[in-house]
Amino acid sequence: MKDKNTIVFFVFIIAWISLWSCGNRELDIELEEYNKLQLSVFPNAENVEENFHKKYLVKSVNYDLEMFYPAGKVISFYDTEMKNRNYKPFPKEYSEDINQYWNTYVDATIKGEPDVTSFTKSWVNHDRTRRATLVLKYYWYEKKKLRILNQKKELKVWLRIQPFYTDPSLKDDNQKN
Repeated sequence: MKDKNTIVFFVFIIAWISLWSCGNRELDIELEEYNKLQLSVFPNAENVEENFHKKYLVKSVNYDLEMFYPAGKVISFYDTEMKNRNYKPFPKEYSEDINQYWNTYVDATIKGEPDVTSFTKSWVNHDRTRRATLVLKYYWYEKKKLRILNQKKELKVWLRIQPFYTDPSLKDDNQKN
């Protein structure tokens, strides 16, 4: 009886190690794919900073750019880049209030509480496993100066690619898009 228990124990350990290593291989492959991912940067960008957050599988790049509001060339550049990567625009029904529009607000989380004008646009890849998000922001720290949008040219750009998740209850709707 003792030999049977020992055999069962070793079979269990071998099965557990096999299952654990398979899961790790899938994660390693996904980590490697994200790590190799090259994010495009608009020409003449300054202070380019790339990041990869392994824990969350988020690859990002941020930089400064001199371009007058409304930064149409940057938006067109990323529309083309995402299309070339087989990404399509994120469905509007999930982000209609914030996606693809310029918004203005006061950012009280930053010292000086600047006025901010921001633009957000997202894309999703063909198999709905990754989402790319572009964020553009202009900041005004000088409250006394009149804020004229088309005179502002210091643009902050962020692009990130991360896993794409949807609410399982929306699965049927997502498959239609």
